[in-house]
Amino acid sequence: KGITREDVAAGATLDIYVDSGSAGTVYVYAKNNNTTGSGYVDIKTTAGVSYGTLENGDFVFIPIDANEGIEVIGATATVEVEYGYWTKTT
Repeated sequence: KGITREDVAAGATLDIYVDSGSAGTVYVYAKNNNTTGSGYVDIKTTAGVSYGTLENGDFVFIPIDANEGIEVIGATATVEVEYGYWTKTT
């Protein structure tokens, strides 16, 4: 999936990648596009394992197993999240 932007409200969850049920690697990119304010997002697998927090302007590029889902969870304020993912071909 190419680059997409969505607003994530405080307490809301945005699924960036959903478990595909197949083997392989998916590369996930996510960025907190906010430049001011107190909004941040937490990044977790859909199983609840935390990858970290994205403060204003922070981004992450991580490989995940295609059998894992990844999501961002809004905290304290609405945040514009830019994201995309790419599947590794063998």
